[in-house]
Amino acid sequence: MKSEVVVPFGTNLFYEPIPFEMIKTYETKPQVIVNVGDMPAVCKNLTCDFTYTTPVGEITEFTYTKASKVLVIKGTDFPALNADIQKVWYAMTECTIDKSKYT
Repeated sequence: MKSEVVVPFGTNLFYEPIPFEMIKTYETKPQVIVNVGDMPAVCKNLTCDFTYTTPVGEITEFTYTKASKVLVIKGTDFPALNADIQKVWYAMTECTIDKSKYT
């Protein structure tokens, strides 16, 4: 015995969802999911994106003198001008760059 069930064509079409992990796109500003604690956050204009920039320079050594509050950083491939360095943070404190000592 053979049986067949024919479902008529209707206005509602159902497609199996594609898992997000299977969709690959090459974005210049990829979207990220933001949480504050356990609560999801909503970003301005509903876009939570970031721009990846290649880091410049590498810190190979640093010393901090507590008495004078001076941080000395040594490394490779630092920018030629100290104006090209945006910020230096140490121990959750923003540091001031001494232009006369920058070499």
